[in-house]
Amino acid sequence: MCDAMYTARKFRVLCGISVLLGFFGWVFITVSVSTNQWVIAEGTMATLNTTKDGENISRTYFLRTSTGIWDICFESYLLTEDGEQQSEKPNCVEIEFLIRNITTDEWLLSYFKSLMAFELISVFAVFIGTVVASVAMVQQHPLVVLVAGFTMIFSGLFMLVGHVMMIHTHTSSEEDQSVRETDHYRYFIGWSFVCGWFAFAFCLLSGGILLELYRVCRKYIDEYGNHNPSRVNKKIQRSRPVNVGSSI
Repeated sequence: MCDAMYTARKFRVLCGISVLLGFFGWVFITVSVSTNQWVIAEGTMATLNTTKDGENISRTYFLRTSTGIWDICFESYLLTEDGEQQSEKPNCVEIEFLIRNITTDEWLLSYFKSLMAFELISVFAVFIGTVVASVAMVQQHPLVVLVAGFTMIFSGLFMLVGHVMMIHTHTSSEEDQSVRETDHYRYFIGWSFVCGWFAFAFCLLSGGILLELYRVCRKYIDEYGNHNPSRVNKKIQRSRPVNVGSSI
């Protein structure tokens, strides 16, 4: 055993907790990446249409857009005089297709591609870290614990970069004075983005538990002078004193 407080059973329990946290993190980040409720914008827009008889008809629409890392969906609701809303069919467009058609700025396209890459790498990294942590729980080998811990931490860092890039997109849109004054839009984060932050927290907690387990195990191994990592529940074999008998 590594320490009095870290018996083989407690080691498995803590590893099991880290595996469970990693699994929750993988589920949350997968749901977050596969949905498009990251940044939501809502606002109203008034239009003036002229009929064939020359009559001017004013209509007010309530607009709602929801953005993910793959596509952006547009929804519009016609506000009637009695306050009722008549919804129209939502229209979803891929972000890459939209950017290529509204601007020639390649930097913006590269920005969203980088955001996608960070989020997708984090999905695969969390899955791999959870699998390695499961192996560490069975094998009880310090090096496996170390690899699992660093994998979970790195996956959380990739998530952090992707989330911060999305926050930058959100704040940039909110500070766009022309859009805010013309369409009276207000921006806020959606539940997909919240799921992404929960996944980030789960990954850091899982990685922290695994790294703490490795630190305690290495400390115990180093105290006994064994510099080669061994199994956690392997007993340290001490050499028995040799009885040389009487010298006469």
